[in-house]
Amino acid sequence: SPRGHALGDVMLGPAGDVFISDSNDPVLYRLRPGIDTLEAIRHPLFRSLQGMAAPPNADILYVADYSHGLLRVDLSTRAVTRLDDAPASTSLGCDGLVWAGGAIIAVQNGVAPARIMRFVLDGTGMRIARAELLDRNTLIADEPTIGTIAGDEFVYVANSQWEKYTEGGARIPARRLTAPVLLGVPLRK
Repeated sequence: SPRGHALGDVMLGPAGDVFISDSNDPVLYRLRPGIDTLEAIRHPLFRSLQGMAAPPNADILYVADYSHGLLRVDLSTRAVTRLDDAPASTSLGCDGLVWAGGAIIAVQNGVAPARIMRFVLDGTGMRIARAELLDRNTLIADEPTIGTIAGDEFVYVANSQWEKYTEGGARIPARRLTAPVLLGVPLRK
């Protein structure tokens, strides 16, 4: 790729597939069980791919695209659809995603202030029916990023330090590094 590659997120799917998003190229890679070749999935809606989430027992993958919002990828047909946002909400600027009980839990760090959201999908899985704020901890979570489900909580990296480095990876001395912090957010409704 002329811009190079930025393999940022990795996810193990319910059927054992490994998915990798490349936010520079942009392409979604899939490695099927027992196969030793990466399969590239490309689409015009892919601009800045980030995290992924998959419902169990489905051939569907949800992918965060920083500039387009949440996308639904039908893995059998490779059809890609932009999810309609819930009223008065946006799914732009999402990074890390996980699937949790019919909803996508998202680290939305491309908006101000950064926050943790639950995007509840409608019955078709094509539209966000409701957007719920789960956490917004601006004092600690200055640059939240990825997370995972641990028990009945979403545990996420609150201060990734990403903004404390240049695009080339050089440290920005004026921005103070802080000790890593993991925060847990209860998922009970």
